Amino acid sequence: MSLNLIRIASQGGGGPFLWYKSNAGVREEYDTQLRRVSKRVTNFGAKDIFNLQFPQYNKIIKLANARGEDQGMLVAGTYLRYFVDNQRYVKDDGFLGRLWQMFSDSDACNAYLRLKDNHIRYIVIDPNI
Repeated sequence: MSLNLIRIASQGGGGPFLWYKSNAGVREEYDTQLRRVSKRVTNFGAKDIFNLQFPQYNKIIKLANARGEDQGMLVAGTYLRYFVDNQRYVKDDGFLGRLWQMFSDSDACNAYLRLKDNHIRYIVIDPNI
């Protein structure tokens, strides 16, 4: 803890930690006329923090939690796996190795059948991978 405090203190007024702290409690929103409105917020809950960090996950989490028992997902390069309720048939593919194996013969029909055999109905890939 003391090393972390030294690191934060060494950043001075221009460091990223202080930039973050100066913005904490302020939420930028846009109204229907696309005018920016700054609102003061005094308490952030877990949902607020999640929406600030991973807003792009909300739609796929809803879809993943509503999928059938035999419908699987291949998740590559994201933290999405940790937010899905039903972990059955959720396969992690950090560097797209598993997906590469399924598509390695360049035959779309075979790749489709391999995905189907592995119960994979959804493929989620982080474009930054």
